[in-house]
Amino acid sequence: AFYCILSHELGHFYGLPSSENPNFIKYGDSRAFSELDYFHCNDRNCVMEQVNVPGRMDLLEKALHLRKHRRLFCEYDLKTLRENLRKLYI
Repeated sequence: AFYCILSHELGHFYGLPSSENPNFIKYGDSRAFSELDYFHCNDRNCVMEQVNVPGRMDLLEKALHLRKHRRLFCEYDLKTLRENLRKLYI
């Protein structure tokens, strides 16, 4: 589960989730279960989804879910991560 926390927080560090992501939860979004959902991804298969809030998976469930589906980021956040890394390191 530690890798989920690390991946999630590093995702924020590298600009995830992007507000261009259709799964991005902004203020007033009806998909938010809690204020902690804001500025996170709404995709269950993405590590950038908020965890440990009502209506969302807890951290252990999230880790097992991502491991089962063999992914960390949704397609939108992975694309943004690649773009942001390219800007920073190339």
